[in-house]
Amino acid sequence: MIEKVTTLAVPPYRVTALPLAPVDGQMVVLTDSVASATYNWWLVYNAASGSAYKWEFIGGTPKVASNYGSADAQTTAGTWQVLTNSPSCSVPNAGDYWVRAFEGLTNNTGIANSAYMGVCVNSVVATRAAEPGTNFAGTGVVDSNLYLHEPRTLAAGNTLNMCHFLSSAGGTGMTRGGTSGVRGRGIEVVPRRLG
Repeated sequence: MIEKVTTLAVPPYRVTALPLAPVDGQMVVLTDSVASATYNWWLVYNAASGSAYKWEFIGGTPKVASNYGSADAQTTAGTWQVLTNSPSCSVPNAGDYWVRAFEGLTNNTGIANSAYMGVCVNSVVATRAAEPGTNFAGTGVVDSNLYLHEPRTLAAGNTLNMCHFLSSAGGTGMTRGGTSGVRGRGIEVVPRRLG
């Protein structure tokens, strides 16, 4: 008599920390809380990967930090700044991430200037990445939206902060006045690979 053998697929376990001794092909869903998750990252362990980060992202929701209620005004031209109400987002594990940031800018005064947005690590503006920007013409109040999408390699516990730069029109005179009002903004993070 031949007996039928049935293999049951085991769904990935939800965990708040990656397993210490993973095996090739193992899957987990990494989350910040099993009971009340704000993100879920489905990962598979690839022992053959040439990367130091062998947990590869399959899918899931981003980790998000946003601020739609409190605006900031940057009145100092010629310097990168992390404004008071800028959102920040910490990463739980070392790895390669996709970072997305977005915000709306308003030229409150109508004085011609250029405004730029970046993402820095641990409030150190020298670590910022590519800066999408906009030029304000200086005729009345002008609105603009900026969007950033970039890969970043981060250490466990790094905090991503939005940073801003204000200059004069064309970015040539860095001391010209003008106020850039920053409104709805946010940062989203998803892993590419984790260690």
